[in-house]
Amino acid sequence: LEELDEGIPYLARALEADEQVEAALDTAAPLEAEQDVDVRLDYALFLAGAERPDEARTVVNRILQEEPEQADAWRVSALISLQQGEYDAAWSDFSELLQSGEHTDEALFYLGTIAEEREEWLQAMRLYSQVGDGGLQLAAQQRVSIILTRLGRAEGALSQLERFAQRHPRQALDVRFTEAQ
Repeated sequence: LEELDEGIPYLARALEADEQVEAALDTAAPLEAEQDVDVRLDYALFLAGAERPDEARTVVNRILQEEPEQADAWRVSALISLQQGEYDAAWSDFSELLQSGEHTDEALFYLGTIAEEREEWLQAMRLYSQVGDGGLQLAAQQRVSIILTRLGRAEGALSQLERFAQRHPRQALDVRFTEAQ
């Protein structure tokens, strides 16, 4: 039985990939009762991906009631809100995540995305500029250059990208591609 329990997420994903969404949801439902927070958060993400954001949010809210300091739960809640276009809720959740000190770069990046969506250009650039070394840093720098270009400062955008490429030579090729765009 334990082996079957471990296979539930895989079976549910396989059913989802085969476009058997209801069967996938039925298969995954026992995961909500799991004690492991990571499994429950994966289940919430699964629900959100299956266009069940209210159910996903319920799972996450239960976790946050039990463990209000659970950074991964704030992250999942924020991602669900962002996916649903609920920018105020996403802003609040990403701010909580930022205060936790975990997933800092991701929180900064998505707060920048929300600020950009709201056309709060300077705040977006400030947030993007704080994204540290890691997987989102180049994307954040690209967003800053796009904002600068929108603001009529194409020269500044190119200078900013050039400085970034000099500081991060491994990403220089990607920067050149952005400059060309």
